Amino acid sequence: MAFTPDIEKFHFDDDLAKAFAGRRVLITGAGRDGGIGHALGLAAAMNGAEVVGVHFHSSYRDGFDLVAATTLKASKRLRCRRT
Repeated sequence: MAFTPDIEKFHFDDDLAKAFAGRRVLITGAGRDGGIGHALGLAAAMNGAEVVGVHFHSSYRDGFDLVAATTLKASKRLRCRRT
């Protein structure tokens, strides 16, 4: 499955972005394209999280697509590990 979200839509106003600013976030179940974990990972990365850890199991391709797209666009550090 291809990476489909427009990640610019996950960039929040300053008031909402404060929730992620400087935080370290671990998202489990973040691999499925269009899922809640996927959206939360994008939101954290686009709004100033220091580190976003992305965990996925069976959605291998979607998980790595999320990491690649977010790293490229948001310039955030994401860690990826398949279990």
